[in-house]
Amino acid sequence: VPFRECCENETHLQLVYEWCSGGLFITQLSSYASLLTEGHIAQVIREVLSALAAAHTFGVHHLDMSLFSLFLQYTDRLSPIKVFGVGLAGFLMPAVTSRKFSKSKKYFYTAPELFAAGPLLVSSMPSQLRHACDVWSVGA
Repeated sequence: VPFRECCENETHLQLVYEWCSGGLFITQLSSYASLLTEGHIAQVIREVLSALAAAHTFGVHHLDMSLFSLFLQYTDRLSPIKVFGVGLAGFLMPAVTSRKFSKSKKYFYTAPELFAAGPLLVSSMPSQLRHACDVWSVGA
């Protein structure tokens, strides 16, 4: 999701992103369930992998990818998909790797290598491993 503006006061830093009127992909999925074909799902996967590839060219890896990171640009169709939530990508591994339980169940999307490594600085991970972890989370 494209960043638009940053606003700051004494106590808060507010980041403004492009508005995605379609909302979370996962919440809209059930309304399209009877219309979905394998081709539709393939298009969604292509869009997500394309967004990750673009981020990877700049050395940014998501590392917390899940269905909760996908937004729909419009309310009346399943495309385009926008990827959001790279806030921790450049700093620390997601806290999900250090918890035994998760209410959001996001650990279902986490690559096994992240659990094995535990919480660590992303900069200490090889770029190829970060890339592989993102691809694992997409399921491709």
